[in-house]
Order: sequence, then C-alpha cells, then structure tokens
Amino acid sequence: MSNKLVLGAAVVGLLLIGGSLSSGMLQRGGDSERATSSVADGAGLRAEIRSQPVAAVMSANVLLLSLTNAAGYPVQDAELTAYFVMPGMFCGHIPAVVQPLAAGEYEITGIPVMEGAWQANVTIKQGEETLVAVHSFKAK
Repeated sequence: MSNKLVLGAAVVGLLLIGGSLSSGMLQRGGDSERATSSVADGAGLRAEIRSQPVAAVMSANVLLLSLTNAAGYPVQDAELTAYFVMPGMFCGHIPAVVQPLAAGEYEITGIPVMEGAWQANVTIKQGEETLVAVHSFKAK
C-alpha cells in the first residue's frame, strides 16, 4: 500500500471516530453507550449535563456538566453544588462531588443508593444569579 493510501485511510478512520464521539456519546472514560443529556437555561447561563443512560447502584457514577454564559463562552467562576435525589422517596439528598475539568467543564460524581429513577440536582451560582439544573437518569 502506498503511504498516501494509508494516510487517507487513517484520516477517514479518525473522522469516523470523531463523528461518533460528537454525536451524543459520553466521552470520559471510554464508555461507548449513548449518553443522555439535559439542558437548563436562565440567569444568563446555560448548563448541559450528560450521563450514561443507566447508573450503577452503590457505585460512583460520573456526570459531565458544560457551563456557558449567554454569549456561549465557558463559565469558570461559578459556584456549583450537586445532589443525587430519588424523587418521591425518603432517601434524602445525597451530596455529589463537583470537580472542574477545564474552562466551563465540570465532573459530577455521586452514588445512587438504590435502583430506580434518580435526578442530579445542580445549583449554579454566579454573582447574584442562580440557576438550578436537573438531570434525570436511572440506576440499576
């Protein structure tokens, strides 16, 4: 095979891989399942939360949050607080850990304690403004 043919095949392969990652796959950790996502807009902010469709019970699960301002620029100076909540159940609010990854990108890690429908409730404060983002997911 000529070098041009090998290079062309490599470029096509990279384009196919890149296209599948950008079309809704959760990118962190090499997971290949389709990600679910939720969007919250308000207070001059836009939050998008992504997760695997099914979380593992009694295990640390990672959600990814992208935060931008009204102009679409990444927000770095916001204060984020997150909880995993099981709607309609008396298991309280389970604190989740929020870690910044890059400008406007955050990782939320929490543990759902039983099977069923869950929500990640994220409160985002920037200055005097507050936005609450809710992301629904299932745990098994």
